[in-house]
Amino acid sequence: MRKSKAAEEVVDTWETRKGLPDDFEGTIANALFDTREEYMDGTAPLLILELDSDVGPMEIRYSIGKPGRNEEWQIVDRGGAVDSDVDGARFSEQSMYGRLINKCVQELGMRDTLTGRGNALEAGVWIGLRFHWIRETFEFGGEIGSRDHLMPDAYLGEAKTTRKTKAKAKAAPVEDADEEEDEEESEDPLEDCTKAQKAKVKKLAKVAADWVDFQVATIDVDWPQALTDVIVDDVACEELYDELVG
Repeated sequence: MRKSKAAEEVVDTWETRKGLPDDFEGTIANALFDTREEYMDGTAPLLILELDSDVGPMEIRYSIGKPGRNEEWQIVDRGGAVDSDVDGARFSEQSMYGRLINKCVQELGMRDTLTGRGNALEAGVWIGLRFHWIRETFEFGGEIGSRDHLMPDAYLGEAKTTRKTKAKAKAAPVEDADEEEDEEESEDPLEDCTKAQKAKVKKLAKVAADWVDFQVATIDVDWPQALTDVIVDDVACEELYDELVG
């Protein structure tokens, strides 16, 4: 006997989903090597991918490890590449970037696609590539334990875009005051919230254990679009959380 729609809906309500973005399609709109203060106090370079996705824009960060035991990668070309004094330096397969490379080359069969675009030291080789993305769990052992990270699980082709790494923005000159003011006006994700919504999001931030806990608690709430866009973006959500609890 076939279940009624009402019965199916009751069953569905007892199934949960992950609070963080997962199982979506997205195109790499920009890529660069840069640092973030919250990762190794801003001393270690990361590969940073900026995605245009079905669930909104987001930034994904990949650690790149070290080229040698006592060596560090150096960011060059204003974030367009990294370099090292180590001859034949390669990325560690234990770094998240190393895992991304192996995923694309060994599992998704993209060696020819990637080598035809350049080498792995250049961030721009990733721009314009479209993937299906999922969260994978990686075991690191020790005190780190397991961590989830967004990874591609299917290559969907190349989007029509200009492959050019967007360099770090220079500080705007003083005479561009009007432009700065316009940018500042658009940066407040709580601007369109009601007083009750502002109080609610601040309370959720205060009771959350960390920004991930905050993201999980807020991601399914019906917020204004500007706030929703921030919450689904890992980096922006972390910054908002720090601001609300600070």
